[in-house]
Amino acid sequence: MGSNPVAFQIATNNDNNTWNFIGPDATDATYYTSSVSDINAVHDGDQYLRYSVLLSTTDISKSPTVSDVGI
Repeated sequence: MGSNPVAFQIATNNDNNTWNFIGPDATDATYYTSSVSDINAVHDGDQYLRYSVLLSTTDISKSPTVSDVGI
């Protein structure tokens, strides 16, 4: 399915209105791809959180799945 079939970006805020999805280096060009990654400190103290999941495959007969997300 490829080297990173499941990738996440996280958006947090305190107004529940502004959602800028970013990866581990605090840009929208990177993704969290490890199941044991620290969340970037730019999210510290924010009240609301959303995540975006990118699923990819190099084999059209298989599809990655996400069965659980823990933050």
